[in-house]
Order: sequence, then C-alpha cells, then structure tokens
Amino acid sequence: MPRSRSLERLSSAAAALAAYLLLTVAMTWPWASALHELAPANDDLLGHVWGIAWVATRGFANPLGLYDANMYYPETLSLAYTESLIPQSLQALPVFWLGGGPLLAHNLVLLATYPLCGLGAFLLARELGPSRLGAFFAGLAYAFTAFRFEHVMHVGVISAQWLPLALLLLLRSVRRPSLARLAALGGFSWLQALSSGYHAVILAVALLAAGAAVGRRALRRRSLVPTALALLSSAVAVGLAAWPYRELQQRHQLGRGREAYLHWSARPLSFLNTGRYPALPHEFWLRDAAMERMPLYPGTAAVVLAVWGTLGVRRRLPMVLAATGLVLSFGPELRLFGVALPMPFDLLRLAPPVNMMRDPSRFVFLFQLGLGLLAALGMGRLLRRRGGYTLAAVAIVLQVAEAWPRGLDATLARIPPPPPAARLLATAGPGAVLELPWDHKHRSAGRYLYWSTAHWLPMINGHGTFQPPAAFGLGVIAETFPSEPAAQTIRGRGVRYVVLHSAALRAERRARVFGRELPQGVRLVARLDADFVYEIDPQGPRRRQPKYGTR
Repeated sequence: MPRSRSLERLSSAAAALAAYLLLTVAMTWPWASALHELAPANDDLLGHVWGIAWVATRGFANPLGLYDANMYYPETLSLAYTESLIPQSLQALPVFWLGGGPLLAHNLVLLATYPLCGLGAFLLARELGPSRLGAFFAGLAYAFTAFRFEHVMHVGVISAQWLPLALLLLLRSVRRPSLARLAALGGFSWLQALSSGYHAVILAVALLAAGAAVGRRALRRRSLVPTALALLSSAVAVGLAAWPYRELQQRHQLGRGREAYLHWSARPLSFLNTGRYPALPHEFWLRDAAMERMPLYPGTAAVVLAVWGTLGVRRRLPMVLAATGLVLSFGPELRLFGVALPMPFDLLRLAPPVNMMRDPSRFVFLFQLGLGLLAALGMGRLLRRRGGYTLAAVAIVLQVAEAWPRGLDATLARIPPPPPAARLLATAGPGAVLELPWDHKHRSAGRYLYWSTAHWLPMINGHGTFQPPAAFGLGVIAETFPSEPAAQTIRGRGVRYVVLHSAALRAERRARVFGRELPQGVRLVARLDADFVYEIDPQGPRRRQPKYGTR
C-alpha cells in the first residue's frame, strides 16, 4: 500500500474514532463527567465492577488462582459462575496502576466499547471498499444501537469491539498471510472470545460464516493452512483460559433447557422494538406496536441503505454475516402465523459451549455488523448519484437521532464507596464474610461483592449467571440469623464475620433480630450507622452472650 494511501487511511480512521468518542460522551452525558462515581444503579453492573477489579488486581498476580475468586466461599473456581472479563481487565490495568478505583476502571472500559466498536466496523467496511462516509455509517450502525444501550450495564454483553477486527485480519490473512497478520488474527480472536461466553460462540459462528465466504479465495492463494493454524492456536489459548467453565458445568450439570432458549429468542417484531430509550415519536410508536421484550431495532437509515447496498455491489461477507445473525437470533424455532418453523439454533444449542447460553437474540451482533457493512455499500452507491452527499448526511443524522438514548441520564446515580463496615473488615483478621439480608434470589449480591473490593476477604455471597446448588439453602437458613441454627450452619461453612444491614430489613424482621439473644460464640464487633458487624468464634460456643436489645 503506498505511503500516501496508508496515511490517508490512518487519518480517516483517527477522525472516525474521534467522532465516535464524541458521540459516546454526548449520548451518555453526564456519565463521562464523573466516571469515578456515576453509573446506572444496577446490581449486575456492580458485580462486573467487582469482577474486573478481582481479575486485574488479584487474578493476574496469581494466574493459577485467578478463578478461585473471593465469592461463593468455600467453592473453588467460583469466578466461573460469572464472566471472567479477562480482556476487559487487561484494558483496566493501566487505570489501577495509576491509582484509579474499581468503578472508574469499569466505566472507562465499558464506555470505550462504543468508539472501539465503531472503529472496528469502520476499518472492516474500508477493507471491503466503501467510501469513508459509508464506512463511518457502518461504525454508527454497529456501535450505537438500541440493543447495546439496553445492555449498557453489562460490560461483557456489549464488548463486541474485537469481532470486526478479527474478521478484518481474517480477510487480510487470506489475501496475504504474514506472521504479524496471523498473530493479530489470533490475538483479536482471543480477546473477543474471552470477553464473554456469548461472544466466544458468536465469534466462532462468524469465523465459520466468513470462512465459507472467502474459502475459495484462501485455497487459490494457498493461505488456508496458515490462517487455520492461527485460529486453531487462538482456540487452544481460549480453551486453556476458559477450562474452569467446562469443569464447573460437569461438576454441577449446568446448562439451559429448550424452553429457556425459546423465552429469550428474538421474534420478527423484536426488530421493531426501539428499547427503553426511544428519542423520536415514531420510535415510541414502533416500540409499543412491537410489544416484544428484545429491543433489536437497527435504525431506519441502516435498513434502507442496506437494502440499497444488497441490490448493488455484490459482497458475500456482509450478506452472510447479516443472514447468519438474523437466523440464529430466532433461537430453536420461528413462529409465523401460528406455525413453528425449526431453526438451525436447535442443532447449535447441543454443542457444549452453547448449552450454557441463555439468550439467542444476542446473535443480533452478527446481524447488525453485516447490516452496517451492507449499508456502507449502499451509501457508496448513493454518493455516486446527484445529491448523494445531502442524502448521506440526512441518513447519518437520522441514524444518530434514532440511536440517541433519551432518558439514559435518569438511570445514572452516584455509587457510594464501600461503607465503613467494609473498611473495618479490611483491618480484621482472616475469615469468610456473610452479608445480610441475602434471600434465595441473592438480591444485592453484586453490591456486596463491590464492597468486598475494600477488604478482599472470602465472601459467602456471590453473583453470577449460575450459582452453586448449595447456595439456595444456605441463603434461606442465613436469613434467620442470629438464630442458633443459622449461627451453627454458617460457622460450619467457615463464616467468621456477619455484616447485617438493618436498614434493608423489614420492620418485623428487624424486631426479631434485635429482640433475640445472641447465640453462644457470636459477638457484636461494631455498630456502624445501620450496619452491625458480628464475629463468630470458629472454635464454637464458649460462654453465654448478653442480650442485645437496643436499636
């Protein structure tokens, strides 16, 4: 590639990245104004904050113990009950090195997914030949969607930025393999696969679909073998990093049933649902008309331009990606006019990595990427017509306006730092911690884990896609603390400290707690505002404790 062309491509990519970054800040404002304390008030988000902090500050320092996280004590490999977020933690490392806190690190990584998704789609579109304006639109259509804003609190779900880069390196490796390109292909594939279990499956499907589209060219250029070896090496590395998930699946027979897939699958009307943050009047009408829980609306301009692109320049890869993502998002079956049509996902779900998934609709990432690439081709055709640049500007404005998440700012809240009780435990002796209340649905577990970043003691509480089978029964019994049976049970699980958040208790439960005599071997260590910290003697009862009757 001539030097002038390389500089042009580099400058256009930098300009596109800057534009995507400005759009991210504007669309999510005022989030960027206080990244160290603002975030959507969501328990899942706080669980991800803890996960990134654990892997970045504890796991990388002890790789062999990375999955033995401080939740669900005394379970082993407990990090595998949730997403490991290894790539996101790698991105967060510089923040921790510079003294930033867990929430700041998480927020920077999460918001960076938007401009990086846009940049990846932009570069992939440029590789396929569209104009810079068309490639910019492809980035918009992939990065800023109703589905991604719907899941703005799930950093693993929206971390789809490495997918277009992996496909870009696949195309370049097929055309002209080199050690650098093959290494980059394996590296981006590794990053995407470990960003989320869903994305590992989506990436595998995308690479197979892309391979079918460019396989003949790879055979002709004799690049099939080195490209396949690069991907195989990446797959082995992913398998080594993710083996605890397989171990946990076999240990507890974890998996999803067909009914769960049907519930979480897309329907045709899902692609009209504009999500919880519609901005324009017609988006409210579409959302209410669709009456579907999956917000998969891709944008009016994206659909129109994609159709226009399909009718023009023939590019197999965008059409294959869009079609594959669309078909698989419907899950095991597609219901049309009361008739259930079997779909390919019904076979795909039998594969071991897939049967841990819950939500087939997330294959929409493939659809949106393919649709964006087709829209870029359509815009390329449009720009060759008279008045094309005016229509292109209108399309970009419409796409941005429809994607704008109106009302997202109302979900932002100031996340307080870990409370005094958590800071007290940082100075306490070793031992496992149980935070209450903690019902069988484990509400507030993400918050408790986030607070544990202040002390990193083992936690009985946990938060994840799955949970240990024994956690349900333990949660029920622990809710009766400080009763004698509860104290004996949790002592048997190795609990040394119990933190009781009385402000979260109902009035009748609070009356029972503080009107009860503490069991032997249990003592009140501190009362910090409405939080009570108890210590359980690991040696068992020694002497009777006085009744604690004040509130």
